[in-house]
Amino acid sequence: MLTISHALSVSRAETYYQSEYTNPGMIQSEYYQEKGEAQGEWVGALAEDWGIAGPMTEEQFRHGINGQHPVSGEQLIKHVEARKYRNRHGKWIETSTHRAGWDATFSAPKSLVILAYMSGDEELKRGVWEDHIASVKDALDEMEKYSCARVSKDK
Repeated sequence: MLTISHALSVSRAETYYQSEYTNPGMIQSEYYQEKGEAQGEWVGALAEDWGIAGPMTEEQFRHGINGQHPVSGEQLIKHVEARKYRNRHGKWIETSTHRAGWDATFSAPKSLVILAYMSGDEELKRGVWEDHIASVKDALDEMEKYSCARVSKDK
């Protein structure tokens, strides 16, 4: 199952990273970690082009959510401040500020995971985990085809 959050602000993305990846005492962190370790990972064509495919560092994550190159820190996406305008129907619209990203959570069916772990069969557990990871990578490849950065023009 795939669950995608609303757009995250930079501060919300930082809070998420702190709670899920750097605070081993939090229950949420332990849920996502295997053997006490959680590791973000760069995937996709751009990660390959930049030579950063694989494990992600906290510094790279912070650069990324701020619209900066993950390694050099060069600003790539201009931050946009919220503004109000009236649309063609006369309704007032308030735009959002810079979107740091979205949280996409891929979950294997709970019944399958429970069955695999209750079986006591290590090969079955490993197979379920490996199949899930392969499925997530396939889904991310598809999602990448539809991803983009929204850039506003200066007026």
